[in-house]
Amino acid sequence: MNEQLKQSEFEELSAWLDGELSAERSAEVERHVREDVAWARAAAELRAIHEAMDGVETPPAPDAGLARRIIAGVHVRELTETEAERLSAYVDGELAAEACQVVERNIQTDPAWREALRDLQEIDSLLDGLTVPAAPAGLAGRISQAVHKDHRRRRAFRVGS
Repeated sequence: MNEQLKQSEFEELSAWLDGELSAERSAEVERHVREDVAWARAAAELRAIHEAMDGVETPPAPDAGLARRIIAGVHVRELTETEAERLSAYVDGELAAEACQVVERNIQTDPAWREALRDLQEIDSLLDGLTVPAAPAGLAGRISQAVHKDHRRRRAFRVGS
């Protein structure tokens, strides 16, 4: 078998690890994992990812109001890109005192600024609670090799065309 699994094989391997296959399919996947290096490597990587994900705490659900506003897209008005960047810089503590005063005045006088500020603060607090699991060893190298291999293949195709 080739070095990498097909997408359907990878999905079947994932389903096997999750205990979602019939006994017959499960036995077949177990045989592949025992006998095929690519299957065994993929199984080890998926197990490592599963173990890393077991330690990740699920962040609390966002405020129902935030979800409703995002889904419905209902704001008093949308901030311009420049306004949103300025507000984000304010929240991150990246503005000079004079610029902070302008933003604070906007927050006091414009409901769109207040709503955007609440949304940014809530998103920040949700992101603060996330921890990212470490990727399995060598994963970045394998991804890089696959990208370079695909790039060479595309370049060869263009030259051949």
